[in-house]
Parts: sequence; C-alpha cells; structure tokens
Amino acid sequence: MSWFLRRGTQYSVEGVRSPILLCMVVRASDIEMQYGCKGSANGRSVEKALLTLQQQQPVAPPALTFKNFQSVNPPEFKGSIDPVKANAWLKEIENAFDLVGVGIEQKTKFSSYFLKGEANYWWESKRELQRDEFVTWERFIELFLQKYFPRHMKNQMKIKFLSLTQDNPSVADYEAKFTELERFVPDQVDTDEKRANRFQQGLKSWI
Repeated sequence: MSWFLRRGTQYSVEGVRSPILLCMVVRASDIEMQYGCKGSANGRSVEKALLTLQQQQPVAPPALTFKNFQSVNPPEFKGSIDPVKANAWLKEIENAFDLVGVGIEQKTKFSSYFLKGEANYWWESKRELQRDEFVTWERFIELFLQKYFPRHMKNQMKIKFLSLTQDNPSVADYEAKFTELERFVPDQVDTDEKRANRFQQGLKSWI
C-alpha cells in the first residue's frame, strides 16, 4: 500500500485537521526514511509522521484586536490650526501601528476612532462623501493633510525654517525649534553636513 501527500491536501490526524504543504509528492517510504517509521504499509506509522509534520508548521499569531491597539494609548486629535500638531499626531499614530503590528487594512478604522470633537465632525462628513467605499490608509492621510496641513502651510513651514535664527539666548530653545521645523524641509537636512551647516548659520555670531 502506498500513501501520497500532495500540496494543499488536508489530513485528519486524531481529530485535528492539519494542512500539509509539500513541494512534491512524498511517498510513505520517504517519510519512513526521514522519521524512522518502520513498516511502509503501516498507516499508524504514517499518521505519526504526519503529526510530526503538523507540529513543525509555524503557528499563526493571534488576530490583532482594537483592544490591543488601545493598550498602547494612541493620542487623540481634536482638530488644530497648527499644522505641526496635525503632523505630529499622524507620526504618533503610525508609531503606535508599528508597535502592535496593525495591518494596512485596519489602520483607517483604528485611527479614526481617535479623532475627537471638530476632527471627528470633519471625518464623518468626509466619510459620507466617499459613498461607503473603503477608505485606504493612504487616502486617509491624503484627506487629513488636505484639511490640517495643506500645501500653502507646508510652504510657510519651509520659509520659517530657512529664516530661523537664535533670537533667544538659549541654544536649547533654538535647537528644539530647529528640530520641529526640519521635518518639513527634508531636502535641506538630508545629510549630516547640510544639517550641521544650516544649524550653525542660525546661531548667534558670538556662540
């Protein structure tokens, strides 16, 4: 008697359905050679080998729930005329996604829960305009930035960065503002040398 295992074939081993994925047809004699089963016609030996194969299959991680995401305390966003705050919220939400491993198809649903107040009213109106179509995370970011960080504001942030100087005697305050604004002009700070030169240009001459 010959036993065959084919790709995608499912076997029931002692009441447990086990998907066995093999790249080629494997005869019972092959299993015996690998796992030391005696008696190629002995179905019990083959079942034992199948059970061993089942145990070697990777265990799928548990499904991620919204409660898992909540456990990392993602920030709320209530709407703001300050584009820096809007951009910071997006960054923090994405950090929370990475921390718990949120799938791309869940990001819009999970993040929109943390839109509160005016931001929630805006999102409800936008979602109605989508006519019940699924809003991807990329589309959500596009809509969010159009509302809270439009292009003309990005240009303003760039101008602020390029004109930034150390008005306050504290270098720490200047550095904090520099770090806050540099994210909006990546082409100006894309190397350590360019960043250091720009930082030095804004310092007081006596520093």
